[in-house]
Amino acid sequence: MANRLEIDHQITRQPYLFHYQYVEKRHCDLLSQVKEQQDKIKNFIEETFLVTFGDDLEKDTNLFESSIVDSYGMVQLISFLESEFSIKLSDEELMSDELTTFESIAKMVERKVSE
Repeated sequence: MANRLEIDHQITRQPYLFHYQYVEKRHCDLLSQVKEQQDKIKNFIEETFLVTFGDDLEKDTNLFESSIVDSYGMVQLISFLESEFSIKLSDEELMSDELTTFESIAKMVERKVSE
């Protein structure tokens, strides 16, 4: 049989345990959401521009310098990102290096979705 001190310790520990479980679940949900976003972006790039990650390009390959995306492809990419993730890209973002690689695109989308 548990003594009073053990019971008190179990009772006072419960809120922390609940909070930890909530934070852990929230973290897993966010990781899952980011992975899903990355998969959608990756699939769009592969299907639209007829390339394969790992074979034709890496996650840090510049899509313009490697001639994978041209100006029309940029319009398609921007349209996809804004409609698929319900985000709006500012003029500054459109002119920045954030749309040059898969990695930078995925990070930008993650940031914009969380705003």
